[in-house]
Amino acid sequence: MTPAAETEPQARRIHPLFKAFLFWHMACALLWSAPQPPPALVNGQVPFSLGSLVQHPLDWLLAGAAGLRNSSWSPVRHYMSFTGLWQAWDMFAPNPASIETWFRAEVTTVGGKTYEADYPRMAEMNLIDRFMKERYRKYTERVRGEEHAGRHPSLARFLVRRAGLTPGDPPSRIVLYEVTRRLPDFGSGGEAQVIERPILEADIDPRQAAEDLGWPTP
Repeated sequence: MTPAAETEPQARRIHPLFKAFLFWHMACALLWSAPQPPPALVNGQVPFSLGSLVQHPLDWLLAGAAGLRNSSWSPVRHYMSFTGLWQAWDMFAPNPASIETWFRAEVTTVGGKTYEADYPRMAEMNLIDRFMKERYRKYTERVRGEEHAGRHPSLARFLVRRAGLTPGDPPSRIVLYEVTRRLPDFGSGGEAQVIERPILEADIDPRQAAEDLGWPTP
């Protein structure tokens, strides 16, 4: 071996399995992020045919991608769900959310005082806080509605800790409200409607609440 050959850098090789995994991951991310197909293809109004495929190949390609996202047997769906890499674009299109939801609580103490506590809202944060605390907005999407009533007690305990209670006067009751602000249609000139409804009313064990708050208990 010549001295020149000894100093020549060797080419680094990437393992084929890593290449295959990278291709698989990119394909799954692309399929998951693909736009929704036309509704007529989804609800069966336009049956599949060779002529329709030739005329509208992109629409049928999107329909196939939607099938891989939504089918229970799809390995793409299981991979994206298991790894937590799934994502949704419903906040952008085709119908952006027209409501804002937040929660507030009224906490009554043993001494008869009433405190209010609001769940963190993006509208009340600056740009940096919104970026750092986006998880709070996502949580509201996962806790609102009757189907998520089992999560409301945990939300109530969180708001009790935010109520700024005076040590020595533990809470005895809480009423949790879901507040919805519905925006008017664009260009309609209407005003936003705010609807507030109680979703949880419960008595609180003062001793247990004091322990949760880190207060000394008798």
